[in-house]
Amino acid sequence: MATINQLRSASLQERTLRLLRAGFCLVWLGGVDTRLMAQDLFALSLEELMMVTVEVASRLPEPLQYTPAAVTVFSREDIERMGVRWLDELVQYVPGAYPHQRAGSAAPFWTTQFRGNPNENGSGLLLLIDGRRQNDAAFGTASTAWMRQSLAGFKRVEILRGPGSAIYGANATYAVINLITDPSQKAVTVAAGEHGATDVRLATATSADDWQLSAKAQDYRDNGEQRAAFDRFQQQTHTKDPQQASGVQLQLDGPQVSLFASQHHNTLDNYYVLATLADGINRSGTDLLEYGLRLHDLEWRGVDIGAMLNRRESDYELLSRLAPANTTQNSSAQDFVFRSIFHSETTTLELTSAGEINPRHHWQAGFEGYAERATADADATHDLATLDYLGGGLQQQPYNLMPDADRNGLGVYAHWQAQWTESVRTYLGLRRDDTDDVGGATSPRAALIYSGLPDQTLKLAYVEAFRPPSLGELHLTSNPVNLGNDELQPVQLKNLELIHLLQVDTISLETSFYASAERDLILFRPISATTVQRFNVGELDTQGIEFALRWRADTHLELGLLGSHILDWDQFNADAVRVDDAAAVIPRDLATATLDWSLDRWQLHLAAHYAGEIDTITDTSPYTLGRLRIGYRIDPHQTIALTGSNLFDTQYDTVSDSAGLGRDAEGQLVRGAPQRGRQLLLSWTWDGSGG
Repeated sequence: MATINQLRSASLQERTLRLLRAGFCLVWLGGVDTRLMAQDLFALSLEELMMVTVEVASRLPEPLQYTPAAVTVFSREDIERMGVRWLDELVQYVPGAYPHQRAGSAAPFWTTQFRGNPNENGSGLLLLIDGRRQNDAAFGTASTAWMRQSLAGFKRVEILRGPGSAIYGANATYAVINLITDPSQKAVTVAAGEHGATDVRLATATSADDWQLSAKAQDYRDNGEQRAAFDRFQQQTHTKDPQQASGVQLQLDGPQVSLFASQHHNTLDNYYVLATLADGINRSGTDLLEYGLRLHDLEWRGVDIGAMLNRRESDYELLSRLAPANTTQNSSAQDFVFRSIFHSETTTLELTSAGEINPRHHWQAGFEGYAERATADADATHDLATLDYLGGGLQQQPYNLMPDADRNGLGVYAHWQAQWTESVRTYLGLRRDDTDDVGGATSPRAALIYSGLPDQTLKLAYVEAFRPPSLGELHLTSNPVNLGNDELQPVQLKNLELIHLLQVDTISLETSFYASAERDLILFRPISATTVQRFNVGELDTQGIEFALRWRADTHLELGLLGSHILDWDQFNADAVRVDDAAAVIPRDLATATLDWSLDRWQLHLAAHYAGEIDTITDTSPYTLGRLRIGYRIDPHQTIALTGSNLFDTQYDTVSDSAGLGRDAEGQLVRGAPQRGRQLLLSWTWDGSGG
């Protein structure tokens, strides 16, 4: 007999498919505009792309060519052409980025590591939406929820590769991602595909006088992919990992003021975490709520002034099932089901100002104050004192995972930009951050940009960054599994970077070399057979190269190749920590090859994403993931598309975060967390943003 969830899922799929068929019928009943002419695949030339305005590197709009850092930018048209739906799919097109799914002791999560840095759970990666920081207070991370959030409703995504603390402060250690919303978008997308997947996205906007109201909503869900796995009795079984992601965003824009609010929810369910304590049904769910206001375009005596006040709340729930020690297949011992909820709150006030000394010299300064609060609680189906789990290791009650923890902080920064000649520019900046619990840090930045060579630009930049220990890392009391450490010090990073840009006719090439020195790394260290604790464990020096090559054969064809190679890891003593927490669980080589082609109404995008071997783990092989999108433009407003992901390797695996290596269904040693296999989606989009 079908379960309630199965009936609900089938009902949703049926309704979505009916909506998709109705959309196609409306398209063809309305007729096809035969006057639609063949359009160029690329609206901008390669030279014009280098002058696209970005904000992530300096908070102020500036041409990409003159940013004092390595920046990758994607427009809304780029995102649609590639057929990517989630942020973790998009960063596969960024040099040096390694997006993957990692398995924790209760549930899997998505994260991205940049340039070989061991940013556990995505810490050290700062995520912004319209310049507003999204990292949670409990663990200082953003990836658990946002890496699987939709890219619908954003007109541009800017990714700063490298440190950004000199402008953004805490957690901007390895990279900064800024998603910029499109308040004028009017579009509807309906998609359905393999694994019972359905995806509905809506965006609308209306205006009256000088005010504009925009609204966006999305609901994605699938039934999961069935795969083989071994249970705790070493018996082969099958499991699925259904997913759900939904959200609503509202924004009201008026003269010099914007009000915004958003709510998002995602769920991962029924996931076997291989080679960890958890076994059977595991679930993770995240709820995000944000609201606030922004004042902009204010001016006082020639100085541009802005202000922003916002509040963010997040709840992250984990549900896991543990097996008693020495349990046999015929044992009557009951499983131990454990649920934990982490709650985070952050209120932020920002003030910014900018002006010019003269047309060639500009300055900016700002202030950021914030208050954070985090707590964690748990409940369980059994009294731990009465059960023998893990050989008697679980003897304490971990129901209060973390007491209420608070942090107040502030940051002050000032930056100066100077253009000395037509080909020489300099950037100097400094930011000071202080918190009431772990002290402060100073983050300088200096950059020199030279564009005097024919068709070339050289950038030399030095920057320092820091990541303070999160409230969870300081105060977690999940004894005897995972302990915080109130003596932790901030992670410190120094980075030197040389960037070369070349643009000749139909060829564009960006090459960067970086050398970073990281001190006081915060990583796990075992303190007993069943307990790990966070410590400042040592140092990590990394050198690497990145490149991004684009060749535009004509207005309808472009080939691309991007990649990265870590030249050297001068690593701390790996014996002091678990090897899977060290930097060397990241592939030394990453690469992506792309092809974009158009003919009349048709568009084609092909991509292959390569991840190389992991040096310190044996029996792991490189893998290549394929992506395909075929789009057909029915008329200026309507498009149908077929999108395929993970075409080359349908069962690839990546490193397990907390338990080392596992075994796949055939008993072979694997990296840990099995990933999603191949998925095909058919979509219909109506876009009325152009009028």
